[in-house]
Amino acid sequence: MPSRHVKQILAAVKKRGWVAQITNGGHVKWRHDSGAFLFGSVTPSDSRAIKNLMAQMKRVEMRV
Repeated sequence: MPSRHVKQILAAVKKRGWVAQITNGGHVKWRHDSGAFLFGSVTPSDSRAIKNLMAQMKRVEMRV
């Protein structure tokens, strides 16, 4: 079961047009309504991984 923090992040990015899909290789494919996509780890070991992913999403959103 995802933690409260993860649920909040998922809700926030969903409102911004992102959808998550788990790949067969154990990663998450984030797809934006514009067709852009990003990949991330399901269990990131880097403490800044979530912040880096959010920054990448923001850069994609700025281009759309």
